[in-house]
Amino acid sequence: MRITDIRLRLEPGQKVTLQPVSWERFEEILVELGQKRSSRIAYANGILEIMAPLPEHERSKVLLADFVKTLLKVQKRAWEPLGSTLMYCEKASMLSSRPVLHSLM
Repeated sequence: MRITDIRLRLEPGQKVTLQPVSWERFEEILVELGQKRSSRIAYANGILEIMAPLPEHERSKVLLADFVKTLLKVQKRAWEPLGSTLMYCEKASMLSSRPVLHSLM
């Protein structure tokens, strides 16, 4: 039985872990949540973690990004901001029947 309408409200710093979550359901959840979400999502081996970051985590992320951009500019290196990036790990996927995904924020 599948529940299709779940409302989840996380306060900053809270996280929830759901398992088992199929790869197909994970992809559906990503579509349902959309691109403009404040939560961070990680999925691996049937485990889905949703986290609402604290403001200090966001500040640290911005400071680190600014530092890296400055370093790349000084070194005259090209770069492209990608925002939230999903990384598929093919080697780990070959070991199981499901893709393994890591979310970088």
